[in-house]
Amino acid sequence: MRKALLLYVVSNFPKIYDSVKLNQADRLRKKAGFTFPHGFSLFEVLLVVCVLSLVGGITAPHLVDWRSNMRLKTVAVELKENLILAKTLAAKENLYIFVELVPAEGKYRLAYKNLNGNLIPVKEECLPPDVKIDKAHPKYSVTHDKTGFNSRGGADNCTIVLSNLQKKSKLISISVIGKVEVKN
Repeated sequence: MRKALLLYVVSNFPKIYDSVKLNQADRLRKKAGFTFPHGFSLFEVLLVVCVLSLVGGITAPHLVDWRSNMRLKTVAVELKENLILAKTLAAKENLYIFVELVPAEGKYRLAYKNLNGNLIPVKEECLPPDVKIDKAHPKYSVTHDKTGFNSRGGADNCTIVLSNLQKKSKLISISVIGKVEVKN
């Protein structure tokens, strides 16, 4: 019965059958007069690939530099915060907190001496591989790679230099009164 009805509709009312056959989106497009080709030509695909390759080739080096510079900035701020932590801890615990830089291993440590004279570690941080403590920089002024904060928050006047692979540097200066600043 169903097949007979379908044959009757198709043979007598072809336009109605066509509209039933189309989905709603196709009907709207046809009604509005829009027709879209199905698929893309090879030329269009190659053109898009070429444009994307060109844009990627131009922006990729800048993204690598940007990432390295952001990592340097992040490490400098993190070092500053750890130095402020050492200053605060020294004042709170009435101790001298040592800050030992280990440029060869790419890390730094915070520690204090107990009553027996043993060095007790407080914190140790490793630097990312593309950031280093730059002892060769002319502004680096940490004597024997050690500095620290006394119980009143005072410190040795020095400058720590961090550099990345693109030869950009951040200076972390510590004043005699214990003020810690990050400079370019």
